[in-house]
Amino acid sequence: MFMTHQKKIGKACKKNPKDTEQYLILPLLSIQRHFYTMPSMLDEVEKSGARAKCLRGFKKKGYQYIKKNYIKLHGVIFSNDLTDAEKLVELLAIPNIGIVKAGFILQLCIGRVGCLDTHNLSKYGVDPNEFKVGKPFKYETALKKAEKYVALCLEIGGCEYLWNQWCDDMALRYPTKYKNGNHVSRVHDTYISSRAA
Repeated sequence: MFMTHQKKIGKACKKNPKDTEQYLILPLLSIQRHFYTMPSMLDEVEKSGARAKCLRGFKKKGYQYIKKNYIKLHGVIFSNDLTDAEKLVELLAIPNIGIVKAGFILQLCIGRVGCLDTHNLSKYGVDPNEFKVGKPFKYETALKKAEKYVALCLEIGGCEYLWNQWCDDMALRYPTKYKNGNHVSRVHDTYISSRAA
C-alpha cells in the first residue's frame, strides 16, 4: 500500500510544486471530516475556490495561505537542511494546520513522520492535547512538541506502518465505502491525480 501509493504521490510532489499544493489542501480539508468525503469537498474547492462552503473559518485562511505560499511550502517539505521536526514547525504557518496534520503532509509528500489522527490517538492511548500548539507560538516550544511527535511516530512503527494500519482500519470501519485497505491507500492518490488528468 504505502510502497505503491505514497511513492507515486511523493514522486509527483517532488517534481511539481502544483502537486504539492494539492497535497497541502487535502489534509486541510480532512480536518474533522471523514476521509471518504474528500472527493465532494475537492470538487467544491475546485469549482468555487476560497468561496467553497467547506472552507469555513480557519480552513479558508489555510486554503488562501497555501494558494499564496505553496512554492515556499514545497521548498520546506523537500528541504535537505531541515529536520522532520523543523519541517513540522514550519508547516504550522498554515492557518488551521497543527502538528498532526503537518505530519500527514510530510507522510503524503515525502513518506516521513505520519498522521496520528483522532483514531490513532485513541488507539495508542495518546492525549489529544499532547501535540496541540497555540498560535502564535514560541518556536522552541513547538519544536519540542514536534520532536516528541516524530519520536512517537517512529516508536509506534514508523511512517509506512502508520499508513498501512490506518488504511486497514478505515476499510474495516467503513466497509460500505472501501473494499479493503489497499482501496483506502489508493484513494490518497486518485482523489488528487484523477483531477489532473
